[in-house]
Amino acid sequence: MERNNFAQFLGKLRNANDNGQDIDAFVKQYEHRNVYFYNDG
Repeated sequence: MERNNFAQFLGKLRNANDNGQDIDAFVKQYEHRNVYFYNDG
């Protein structure tokens, strides 16, 4: 995942959290993508 994609992901994650959605279910959508939370962050 590129830096811009990761920034968009974080924005969507924050919106999901603010709206009270299930964070685990949201992150699970991205489990098969190349997301390295520690490196991409």
